[in-house]
Amino acid sequence: SAAALNGDMSQNAREKTINRLKKGELTILIATDVAARGIDVERVTHVINYDIPYDVDSYVHRIGRTGRAGRTGKAILFVTPREQRLFRDIEHHIKKSIKRIDPPSIKEIHEKRVVQLQEKIVVVLDQKKNELETTVTQVKKIAEQLKISPQEVAAALILLNQEAWSSSNDTFDSKPTDFSKRERKGERYKSFGGEKKRDRFRDRGKSKGRPGDRSSESSSRDKSRDKPSSGPSKDKPRDRYRSKKRT
Repeated sequence: SAAALNGDMSQNAREKTINRLKKGELTILIATDVAARGIDVERVTHVINYDIPYDVDSYVHRIGRTGRAGRTGKAILFVTPREQRLFRDIEHHIKKSIKRIDPPSIKEIHEKRVVQLQEKIVVVLDQKKNELETTVTQVKKIAEQLKISPQEVAAALILLNQEAWSSSNDTFDSKPTDFSKRERKGERYKSFGGEKKRDRFRDRGKSKGRPGDRSSESSSRDKSRDKPSSGPSKDKPRDRYRSKKRT
């Protein structure tokens, strides 16, 4: 099971989450930097940094949640091409070279899943022998009704079992990604609602007509200048005086 830990939670809720992690009730903890300091849990084997910290000390505190007191652990850091400078700063700070690992290809993922499937089949054959006869009978019956082979039925069942993974895999691309636009737009920042919050405050400022909003002021002034007057035209005082003098 998994749980979240962040600064928006109350102190009581955070303590309960940490206690669940210590007791072994949680296997995955998705946390912000609020969990980067002062937490010592023996069961933490991996620390995965989804985004690279801009402060090298924060990185040290993050990965320090694993491999404590002589224990072993692994720290994984996702780095985009545009974050290479920050990555080198971290290596310089910790005075160690971090091993580069390329993400697996589609072919490697499929091969790994085949191996995992074989391991599961071996476990089922060993632990559920009594249920196999009934299942074999059901497979034969389905094959006779559909006029196909039992092997095809088994293959279809495997595909159904992997349907959820296949649907999520549709968005996976094994080709190198161009991160330039993603980094420029702040993909990670927007994914946590940052862009929405910023837009909300920007809109709120416009609605109140803040003095600093020069664009809105200038546009309103231009409109007022261009707007024709609906009332009677008035001559200048000097012009009225001249007209009376002539008469």
